[in-house]
Amino acid sequence: MSKTESSAATFVIGGALTLSTAAALWSRWQREGQQAIRVDLAGCTDIDTTGLACLRQMQATAACSGRTLAWQHLPSRLQAICIAHRVPLPGDAVESVDASCASTR
Repeated sequence: MSKTESSAATFVIGGALTLSTAAALWSRWQREGQQAIRVDLAGCTDIDTTGLACLRQMQATAACSGRTLAWQHLPSRLQAICIAHRVPLPGDAVESVDASCASTR
């Protein structure tokens, strides 16, 4: 991270991002992630489809506030889930921001 970048600009996810942890992560995102422009998953030890849904919702809320998130260190498990379910990786999705914003209100 350069000296001009704020640590608040990076939202760090560590540990599991699964059905049992996604609600807590979402609450933390709402408190701490509102200025984030990067999401770092280097410390993510496990992820499931609920975790993927949480990441996609984070992407949608950022888009509604005019931010595009950069995703760092996507776990191979996340990539496998996206392939298996035929959904784009976070950051690759092209969707209507208006539709996403309506669902986050």
